[in-house]
Amino acid sequence: MKKKNNSISKLAALTAMVISAVVPVWAQTNLGADCGCPTVATRPSVLVSTLATNGGAGDGELIATNTIFDCSKNWILDKKIYVPNGKTLTILPGTVIKGNNGTAANATALTVEVGGKIFADGSASCPIVFTAAADNLDGTYP
Repeated sequence: MKKKNNSISKLAALTAMVISAVVPVWAQTNLGADCGCPTVATRPSVLVSTLATNGGAGDGELIATNTIFDCSKNWILDKKIYVPNGKTLTILPGTVIKGNNGTAANATALTVEVGGKIFADGSASCPIVFTAAADNLDGTYP
C-alpha cells in the first residue's frame, strides 16, 4: 500500500510541475481574455509618441485632454511621454504597454506631472501590464 501512495505522490508532483510550466505561458498569451480583450499577438502596435507633441518645449506631452489606452492595441512607449497639468491618461483593464530600450537622452518613460491625472484600474484577472518592447508575452522573455 505504501508503494501505491508513493506513486500517487510522484504523479501529483509531476502534474503540478507541468501545470506550473504551462500556466504562465497561457496566462501571458491570454492577457485580458477575462475582460474581452483580443490575444496580445493579434493586437496592432501604436507608438505613444503619435499622441504627443513632437519637438519644442512641450515635447512628449499628451495632446488630448483625456487619452485612453485600451486593450485593443499594444501601446509602445518610444520616447519620454508626459501627462501634463490638466490632462488625463486612462488605462483600461487588459492593456499592455511596452517600453523601448534606451538610456539617458533616449530613455523611455511615462511621467505624470503635477496636475496631470492617471486612472488605471486593472485586476488580478484583467491586469494592466508594463513590460519591455522585446517581450512577446509568450513566456520566453528573460
